[in-house]
Amino acid sequence: MDIDDENSSCIFRIAIFKSQYFGQGIGYEATKEAVRFVFEELKLHRVELEVFDYNNRAKAMYKKVGFVEEGRRRDGVLINGHYHDVIIMSMLEDEWNIKRYKGKTNENK
Repeated sequence: MDIDDENSSCIFRIAIFKSQYFGQGIGYEATKEAVRFVFEELKLHRVELEVFDYNNRAKAMYKKVGFVEEGRRRDGVLINGHYHDVIIMSMLEDEWNIKRYKGKTNENK
């Protein structure tokens, strides 16, 4: 979403709301394919996302895909009467290329 052609970047967002689909790798595969599309098809330089501090499952999955935390908005969102930090994560084109190359190398072993 929000493709910024001038800065060759975009914002990514995904949500799986039904717990019966948690832990099956659906979010991981969808995120990995979206990031592949961003860098290999759209030829963008940067993709970023936001995740709430309490969502440990999503944070771990994003790190597994290759996103890195670059900052946070402290108490940036109010949910059910409680403030939570909004963590900003991103991945750059060269980071994707390194991750992609390592993945292909590991698959061939």
